Amino acid sequence: MKGTTVGGLLKIISKYNNSWQAYFSFMILFHIVSVIGLIYSSWHWLWLTLIGVILFRHIGGEIGAHRYFAHRSFKAKSWAHKFMAICGIFIYQGTQFPWVAFHRYHHEKADTVEDPHSPHHLSPFDVWFTNWRQEIYEHRLYADLVKDAFLKLLHRNYLIIVVPPLVLTALIDWRIPVFFFALPSIITLHSGGLTNTIGHMWGYRNFDTTDKSTNNTLGQWLFGFPGAMLHNNHHAFPDEYNYKMSEKWYETDFLNVFIIEKFLRSKQ
Repeated sequence: MKGTTVGGLLKIISKYNNSWQAYFSFMILFHIVSVIGLIYSSWHWLWLTLIGVILFRHIGGEIGAHRYFAHRSFKAKSWAHKFMAICGIFIYQGTQFPWVAFHRYHHEKADTVEDPHSPHHLSPFDVWFTNWRQEIYEHRLYADLVKDAFLKLLHRNYLIIVVPPLVLTALIDWRIPVFFFALPSIITLHSGGLTNTIGHMWGYRNFDTTDKSTNNTLGQWLFGFPGAMLHNNHHAFPDEYNYKMSEKWYETDFLNVFIIEKFLRSKQ
């Protein structure tokens, strides 16, 4: 009986691993518990959120999934490669395979009708939540990542890895998973949605790219996304890890560049 129960659970996990159902389940749950946490907890818990944002949004998402795995904009130290991969799956948007495929497809089709999140062709909801349109996950878009045994391990066992920490930390104090995992995940989701909207509609352009990408430093400072809102710079030079590409004082990418150069990048 016990073996049957475990086998059935593993089948369910296998079926929904990296699925849109898992993605939306996490996002719905995280929005609910984040609101509850912010209402019924003291503000000092936000220090835990700050740590989570740096680890998961910046190191796992913006630096790891985006600049490193999707664009290969720098060579990472061996431990940093694995660390970024682990941090990246704790933004609860799946593993590097679907994320990278989705993002590379965006750059291929930027601001055309085939772009998976162009604000010029899609509704705000679609721009925010189209990460799980399975039809765009062509193998060629992440073929280089499939050769990586560690990334394959994370991909196969995604739900088995990301769910237990939520449960175990909740047993200690329910606010730990809320402020350390859920809230940083929500911040990552909405910062990405804002970047993909504002960064293709409003702002100025340093470079004449084939898409409609823009830089928006006001949005960068208002929403606290250093570097991410220099979107025109990024689309002009996607293989560069430093998005500050002008002498304009108000353009900055200091946090991400500091983390990359001081800790993650291999100089060999």
